[in-house]
Amino acid sequence: MRKSRIGIKTLVRDGYNSIHSDYSATRSFSWPSGKCIETWLRDNIQSGMKILDVGCGAGHLVEALHQTGKTVDYVGIDISIGLLSEARKVFGSQYHNVNCQWQEGDMDDLDFIDDSFDVICVIASIHHLPSARARMKVVRKLYTLLKPGGYICSANWYIWSRVYWRKFDLYKQAISHPWRVFVKGDIFITWKNKYREVLMNRYIHGFRKNEFRYMLQRAGLKIIKNELYSKNKRPSIATAICTIGRKS
Repeated sequence: MRKSRIGIKTLVRDGYNSIHSDYSATRSFSWPSGKCIETWLRDNIQSGMKILDVGCGAGHLVEALHQTGKTVDYVGIDISIGLLSEARKVFGSQYHNVNCQWQEGDMDDLDFIDDSFDVICVIASIHHLPSARARMKVVRKLYTLLKPGGYICSANWYIWSRVYWRKFDLYKQAISHPWRVFVKGDIFITWKNKYREVLMNRYIHGFRKNEFRYMLQRAGLKIIKNELYSKNKRPSIATAICTIGRKS
């Protein structure tokens, strides 16, 4: 199992490195799966706070933090050096009111982080880990990195809708691997360029609505919010599970 987990993580890292420019361009606007978190940040963060963005990608959360008008310290970590290069290019070390640090790192091993944070964001990233044990390990580690009273804010894709299954043709995977899809919630989503050529096959764990909520509770957090979020108030391919927990 460990070899397959490492193999899938390598597939994810190499895949994002290969498409980093195109992927970054699609995240130049506020992506719906993270909009629920951005709205919460706007209403709740204060100047002087320290924010950790786990699986930061090309760093588009920095723009949302800038829009709050609060002066904050931001640390973005990602396994893809290609995506980090895009983030550094756009945001640098200082983006208006946001002090930025960028670190290459694996969320499956966060021992290189030696600081504590007021808010930790995990937006469409932990679902790339192909192991329930590994995902829970990350959540427990994030708990230790939180200051008392701090928050973990997560958004995970909600794949369990007909529109999502039609868009990505998940029925074929379900027929071929029913246990993997329906019981474990493990799927693969392709990334295509404008010519409809497949450039990447991304592993995604399909979280059920209350699954991440239970993980945060097991780690010791009090749940503040757990809801399905969709821009148009109806299921879409961008529907997300927005979950926020607070450390006592």
